Amino acid sequence: MAKIFLSHSHADEKLAHVLEEQIRTELELSIGDIFVSSKPNSIENGEWAPQVHEKLNQVQAFIPLITTSSEKSTWVAFECGSFWARSEGTNIFPLRHPKTDLSTNPLNPRQFRLITNHDHLEKFFDDLCGCFDRPFKRKADLDVIVQSALKTPTLTSTDLQFQMICKLQLITAPNVEVKNAIFKWMNDQDILHDAQFAWMGDFEGVHLKFANMQRINLGGNILRGASFWRSNLEDALLGSTQLQFADFSHVSSLVGASFQGAQMDMTTTLPDGNGYIEELGLEQLLKFGAVIDR
Repeated sequence: MAKIFLSHSHADEKLAHVLEEQIRTELELSIGDIFVSSKPNSIENGEWAPQVHEKLNQVQAFIPLITTSSEKSTWVAFECGSFWARSEGTNIFPLRHPKTDLSTNPLNPRQFRLITNHDHLEKFFDDLCGCFDRPFKRKADLDVIVQSALKTPTLTSTDLQFQMICKLQLITAPNVEVKNAIFKWMNDQDILHDAQFAWMGDFEGVHLKFANMQRINLGGNILRGASFWRSNLEDALLGSTQLQFADFSHVSSLVGASFQGAQMDMTTTLPDGNGYIEELGLEQLLKFGAVIDR
């Protein structure tokens, strides 16, 4: 019989599974003690709603995972409302991403803990352990939760609209100064990550310093002389790009970044500050966690 109900949107499935594993580790629970609808075999064949309602009546604690995706989920709202009605608002332990808007959420803002904040996560686990009369032993790996949360796409519909407007502006921008201004504004708004900028043309000499560009797609573009200093390029797509004179020194991460078909030469600076060696090829990027094919 399930003891905890973890409510989440489909888009946050990976994060929910990481969180479920760490909760089980901390509370020393068995598989099945935490109900996560996206886990295999969590719902048997048949009607969905009655089974979810049955689980909500079984569990002792309810954890809504509030992200920009779940804010729009009718199922998360239904599950939260159902448990609230049964428990009169007790034993609810919401975790939220910092980009969410609490102004319209009916839960008490003081209940929320930031899933990207170590102190907040410690308080979350302390409260959850208290619900089951267990000591907080600090067995959960908070870093794993935080990193998974930071990798979860968090773009709102407004963010996506701004991305599209900036994309059109970049296409028509007359010079590199204007392009730099657009990229800087996007970085300030934290909407460079997950942007789809493939095959847009000439970005030669742009400055993309200290930028969060996780999962950005810049494939097929001219990026000669571009600076990526101190930027986060996890899972970025840079295939078929022209990267002569580009500067990747001190990037915060290239883990999962794809460079298949990228053009580099000795003028390209690698994350360790060394120049690219053509004889060694793209394999040099593997030691930084990048991939050369995907």
